Amino acid sequence: MIPPFNNFLVEVGTKDSPHGQSTLYDHLVGTWSILKEFKCSEDICNAGLFHSIYGTQVYLPSTIPIKDREVVQDLIGKTAENLVYLFHITPPDRYESFVNMSEPTRSDLMTIEYANAKEQLGKYLADIRLYPYIKSGLP
Repeated sequence: MIPPFNNFLVEVGTKDSPHGQSTLYDHLVGTWSILKEFKCSEDICNAGLFHSIYGTQVYLPSTIPIKDREVVQDLIGKTAENLVYLFHITPPDRYESFVNMSEPTRSDLMTIEYANAKEQLGKYLADIRLYPYIKSGLP
């Protein structure tokens, strides 16, 4: 399945950016696919597709400079982009930071973080700290 904004992600170089054993592109698409499988909203899926496009406190490379937030907002919408921005600025132990946020932001970010971690760890992910907050439940 080809994700939305595929051409944009390729044009900004995500296929050339290493991410673990793969590329940033593969990781972003994998995260998006998991969120689609969970039947998450379009905003959450799009935020997952772009979740580390600005870099994060853990994944430092920035594919798109933070000064270009408006470009991402125009593509995926302000709600989804705000989730991407919050993911970008959150300290490395995201769980504690996310838990202290209010709803629906807390559940949205926890769901994206779960899909992010699941994409990287696969079937070995069993972080029960996330489970109460995930909107769609576990597959």
